Amino acid sequence: MKKTLSILLLLIFLFSYSLPANAYVAPDYLSDYFVKYQKYLNEIGIGYTWDSTKGSPNVVVAVIDDGVYLNHPDLKDNIWYNKKEINGNGIDDDGNGYSDDYYGWNFIDNSPEMTVKGKHGTMVAGIIGARGDNSIGIAGIAWNVKLMPLIACNSTSCPEDAIKNAIRYAANNGADVVNLSLGKNGTYSYLYEPFNEVINYAYQKGVVIVAAAGNGDVEGGFGKDLGKFPVSPVCNETGDQIIGVSATAEGEEYLTSWSNYGGCAQISAPGENIITTAPPNYSNFDVEYDIGDGTSFSAPIISGVAALIRSYNRLISNAEVIKTINAAGKPGYSQKIDTRAILDSLNRSVDLLSVNPSIAKPGEELTVQSSNFHSGRTVKLIGPSTVTLTNKDVIYVSGDVFRIKVPTTNLKAGKYTIDVDGVKLYNAFQLSQSAPQSQQPLITVDNILGLRSGWLIKNKEFVEVFSVDENLCLHWIINEKAAERFYGPTWNHYGVIKEFDSIPHGYKFCEKIE
Repeated sequence: MKKTLSILLLLIFLFSYSLPANAYVAPDYLSDYFVKYQKYLNEIGIGYTWDSTKGSPNVVVAVIDDGVYLNHPDLKDNIWYNKKEINGNGIDDDGNGYSDDYYGWNFIDNSPEMTVKGKHGTMVAGIIGARGDNSIGIAGIAWNVKLMPLIACNSTSCPEDAIKNAIRYAANNGADVVNLSLGKNGTYSYLYEPFNEVINYAYQKGVVIVAAAGNGDVEGGFGKDLGKFPVSPVCNETGDQIIGVSATAEGEEYLTSWSNYGGCAQISAPGENIITTAPPNYSNFDVEYDIGDGTSFSAPIISGVAALIRSYNRLISNAEVIKTINAAGKPGYSQKIDTRAILDSLNRSVDLLSVNPSIAKPGEELTVQSSNFHSGRTVKLIGPSTVTLTNKDVIYVSGDVFRIKVPTTNLKAGKYTIDVDGVKLYNAFQLSQSAPQSQQPLITVDNILGLRSGWLIKNKEFVEVFSVDENLCLHWIINEKAAERFYGPTWNHYGVIKEFDSIPHGYKFCEKIE
C-alpha cells in the first residue's frame, strides 16, 4: 500500500510539473526517464557544455556526507574504488593508514563499512555524477566522473574531526574536487578557525573545494550575509580557496529567501525542486529517486561543473578552476552560474602582449604578459630551433601572466617567436647562447605497435588523444575536441590514428598526469 501510494505521488508530481516554453530539451540520444524534469539543466545551459565534455573517469569527486548508496543503478558504474587496496583482507595494502578502504572510508565509525546513514549524500552524488543516457533515472552534471564516498555525517551531526579527516583523505587519495554539502549538522554558525589548516592543505594539493553556503539563520530561516556573518567551513579560506554556493529559486534569477549569500559565496545555482538519486529505504517515492531543496543541492551542481572543467582540461590548476567558475555568474545580484560562459572562456584565443627579459640564456625564466592564458595550452618556441615546451617549463601565474623556463638542451642561439595555440608573439626574445644537443633520447621503447613520429593515437575507452614525438614518447593532447583546436578540423588526417585500450607495454607518457 505504501509503495503504491508513493508511486502515485511521484506520478502526480511528474504530470503536474510544467516546463516553461524555453525548457531545456535533452539531446535526442538521451534516454534518461527523468531528464525532462531536471529543469536546472536548462537553467545553467549545461547542454552547451555537454557538446564538449560529459566528464572523464580520470576525474574524481569526493562526496563528504552521510554516505552514497553504492548499488544505486544510476551511480554504481561511477563509484570510485581504491585500485591500490585489496578489498576485505584486513591489510592496509597501499600504506595510506586505512585498511580495506576499497570504496572510501567511514569517518563516523572509523571503519570501511560504507552503509549509508541517510539519503543526503546519495542525493548529492546523483546531481554530480549520475550516469547519463542509460534509460533510467536522471543525468548527472558530469556523467562519467568517479564519485569517492566519504562518510563524515550521521543523522544528527557532522563531527569536526570527521570532516577534517575526510578532506585530508580526499586530498591524499586522488580527489580532484571535494563537495561539502554539510547542512545544519555540519555548518558552524560562526567562523571556526580550526578548519583553516585542512582547507589550505587540500588546496595546496590542487583540490577544488566546493561548499554549500547554508540555509539561513536558525531563528527565522532567513538567508544571512556571509560578508557580515561568516560561517564554517564555507568561509574558511585564506584567499579564494573554496567555491561557496548560494541557491536560486526554481526557474528564477534571484536567490531563495533562505539561502545564505555574499562574502565567501560568490556564485549560485538552482536549489529548489532538484530531482536526484536516493537510497531505496530513504526515498519518499520508493523508486530510488527523491526531490530536495537547499544549498546542499546547489553546491553539487557547481562540483559537477568543476569536474567537467577538469575533464576538459586535465592540466588546469585549482586556482584557475575557481577563478573560471566565480567569473561565470550571470550579471546581477545572484551571480547564477552560466556554464556557456565557462567553455567560451576556456576556448577563447590567448593574446600575447610582451615578454621580459628580451634577452635570455638557457635555463632562465621569461615572464609573458598576456590575456586569457590557462594551463593546458600548447606553447612552442620557434626560431633557429623549434621546441614544444613541456608542462614543467610553462608556469601559470594568472590569466594575465605566465612564465617560460627556457630549455637547457636542443636550442640554437638567435631570435625566437613564442607560439601559444597558433597565436604568435614574433621575435619575442633573443637567446644569447646555444643550448647543447641532448646526447640520449628521452626514453627507449620496444616499438611493438610500429608508431612513428608525428602520429596521433587515441584511447578508445576514454577518448583521450596523444601525439607521438621522435622518441616515441606520448604527449597528452587531452581529447578529440582539443586535437581539433590544436591541429585544425582535419586533425584526424594529420597522421595515422592508432586506437588502443590502454598504454601498451614499453610506451611512456612524456609528462605523467596524476
